[in-house]
Amino acid sequence: MDPPEPPLTRPLRVYGASLSYYTGKLEAYLRYKEIAYERIAMGPALMRRIRRHTGVAQMPTVELPDGRWLTDTTPSSTGWSGFTRTRR
Repeated sequence: MDPPEPPLTRPLRVYGASLSYYTGKLEAYLRYKEIAYERIAMGPALMRRIRRHTGVAQMPTVELPDGRWLTDTTPSSTGWSGFTRTRR
């Protein structure tokens, strides 16, 4: 079994769009779990940066405080049970 995740030291960075269903799904989950995050609007430069870090250009993409990146909302929302709840 993997050790528990460390508490968040800063809000998650959620790269997405306000009109994206999947970004909305992820934001709803983060609000429900009281996990601090900031949404950053996607643009061409960010898409290139995300592709360099993840190998794909899709949204939403989450940048974790420790430098890891997540790109799929289903594993993301099931894999964060160890994070400390914090308010925005």
